[in-house]
Amino acid sequence: MMVDTGSSADIVYLRAYDKLGLSRKHLKTVATPLTGFTGHYMHPVGIAELDVTVGNGSRTVTVRASFTVVDIADKYYNGLIGRPLLTVLRAIVSHLHLKMKFPTPGGVGEMSGDKKRGRECYQLSIPKGLSRRDPPKRKRYQEKHPGVMNVREPTTSESQDNDPKELESRKRGEPHEDLEMVAFDERKPDRVFRIGTRLGEEHMKALIDLIKKLVDGSAGHEVFDFLDASRGYHQIIRDAHDQEKTAFITEYGLYCWRVMSFGLKNARAIYQRMVNAIFKSQIGIKMDIYVDDMLVKSKKRGDHFRNLEESLGRLNECKLRINPEKCSFG
Repeated sequence: MMVDTGSSADIVYLRAYDKLGLSRKHLKTVATPLTGFTGHYMHPVGIAELDVTVGNGSRTVTVRASFTVVDIADKYYNGLIGRPLLTVLRAIVSHLHLKMKFPTPGGVGEMSGDKKRGRECYQLSIPKGLSRRDPPKRKRYQEKHPGVMNVREPTTSESQDNDPKELESRKRGEPHEDLEMVAFDERKPDRVFRIGTRLGEEHMKALIDLIKKLVDGSAGHEVFDFLDASRGYHQIIRDAHDQEKTAFITEYGLYCWRVMSFGLKNARAIYQRMVNAIFKSQIGIKMDIYVDDMLVKSKKRGDHFRNLEESLGRLNECKLRINPEKCSFG
């Protein structure tokens, strides 16, 4: 059985259920489909009430659990132990130590994972025909990705496919609602922008006022520089006590992130708060910033070098880096 703390159901495969010699007549009918993390769903065969004994020696405990029986062609696992059974067992799972501990009448029971066997099962479960790329040298990857240690280096195509900004641009697509043309200035009706009509009158008015305020704040400036932060989120170091919470397993062992990674729900908000604090005295006067995109502006051309030097000095002082290829000066 595989312990999956991300599963909301305890699952046993129909093949394993039949091998236990249990009759399918005892299965309870279930109408709710089972949905995976990829969005695909399937209809279970039924629900089975089974007695489960876990532990070793005198430190064992037996509980009754409801398993969802599914008919899929998995030859390498008998099923999944998800959050419901882990809750009943009052079990604590440590990804860092590959162990699970739980209370028993004879003391604290313990079960250990086998990294090698788990990796073998994963490799065998890969459908035939899919390529299995050989991992490169660890040192090279560590030099290119200082935020994480010794994991498989992605190929060029993988890097492009997994780039967060590229994925975000793909998801953005075209708007799915009607847009209304709004003029920046009634005296200049040709200067317009588009805004969704489903926001509601109050929200539309607040958003229009904000957009006009930002545009007016940049009006009257002679020179602009556009800066783009390099590896934006990866420049934020995680607290040492939180690093082990991001642990993940590779074929080389167990690793964790030392920096803030993409994909976290509040990553963008944290980065925005950081740049707001760094450039507090400049935002709205000499700079405008949205996440990792920065605008340096000057009303007089003669003041621009001083303003740019001050902005780059703050970046250097806080050890933040920019991507020269995406920057535009003058």
